[in-house]
Amino acid sequence: MSKSEIQTWLHEELLRPSLDTTVEVGRFVVRRIHASGKLHFVQLIADPGDDLEEEIVSQVKYFRALNQPFEWTVESNLMPAGMMDLLRQNGFQVDPAEKVVVRPATEFQRPPTDRVKLVESESDLDAFKAVASDVFQKDYSLTTQDLRDHIQTRNDDHVAFLGLREGIPVAVARVYSSPESPVAGLYGAGTLPAFRGQGHYRDLIAARAVFARSRGSKLLRVDALPTSLPILLGLGFTAVHESWPCEWNPPAIAE
Repeated sequence: MSKSEIQTWLHEELLRPSLDTTVEVGRFVVRRIHASGKLHFVQLIADPGDDLEEEIVSQVKYFRALNQPFEWTVESNLMPAGMMDLLRQNGFQVDPAEKVVVRPATEFQRPPTDRVKLVESESDLDAFKAVASDVFQKDYSLTTQDLRDHIQTRNDDHVAFLGLREGIPVAVARVYSSPESPVAGLYGAGTLPAFRGQGHYRDLIAARAVFARSRGSKLLRVDALPTSLPILLGLGFTAVHESWPCEWNPPAIAE
């Protein structure tokens, strides 16, 4: 597949709504609004030119009125000069860069069933939450509830997998896919420290690739941190551009 085809698919995926997410497309940005109200996303879809600062201020004003946080995702293929400084000046925390890498959802083999398990039950959700919270040192209640909602409505657009060691969950990973989109997003993969280096990350890549392919996905996308980038490149992924998550949080409500 060509680079232009990949970029077209990634752009179309950005504009696609999902079970709990509505999409609002403006002149310069797209807003992805999550029903939970916990975290929303904004991203440029066109260069605002001299209107960049006005656009940033407008988005901050919008979410301040809602008193809700949001992430502005900046990608190197559309990053006007001075944008990062303007985001910082308007209260954003700019997180470390990630590499957006892709590869066709082909040639992966399903890993052994004693190594990987699809999250399907309440006990699976409990295990997912416990491992994810431990690995990433943050509260995974919101993500777990979103997975629960998808299970209860029999919607496979967002599913999770557990990596197993002798039947014990030691790793987690998630995948977003849709029969309506050629792109599947692989997110949230991590392994407990004592079990790293044992192939769980690779197993979870393969399990999600096979699952996504069964739903019609043609392209896998990962926003890779430096820790996982070498593994992904070794599995045939190709870097297409860089991405910076920029987080804005509303001022604390005075008691």
